[in-house]
Amino acid sequence: MTTVRFFFEGERIGPKFERINKKRRQDVIDAVRGAANEVAEQSVREGRHNIASAPGKFGPRWTAGLNSTVTEGGGSIRVALTHDISYFMVHQQGATIRGRPWLYFKPTPGFVKGDPELIRKRSVIIPKRFRVLEVARDVARRFPDFFKRRMGGLR
Repeated sequence: MTTVRFFFEGERIGPKFERINKKRRQDVIDAVRGAANEVAEQSVREGRHNIASAPGKFGPRWTAGLNSTVTEGGGSIRVALTHDISYFMVHQQGATIRGRPWLYFKPTPGFVKGDPELIRKRSVIIPKRFRVLEVARDVARRFPDFFKRRMGGLR
């Protein structure tokens, strides 16, 4: 049986192919990491814009409270969004808050009717005001574009 060996510019192709593959592998990993970081940054930027434009009084504490982290492990790269304000999800999902038996509120300026000291209600409905999770999902769907742009410069 005859063995055929291929050479490329005086060097066997096998070892050269392995070296190219190792470099390309690192290029792919770097592109994935970069694209994941871009997803995280873009999600925070667009999420903060969504919070700022929501109906209600959501000032700098609400926008600055949205953060992201990118972690790696087990062959995966994960992007997580977090918020510094513990009741953020009330405005993200909406909620009904029930009293036991009552919720008490101070009247707003100009309030005339009822008890001048406190208003009481059995429950309060907080409507969904934010779309931050939806915004983050939309950004995550653009991951292939972020990745391709990073890989496009590598030839």
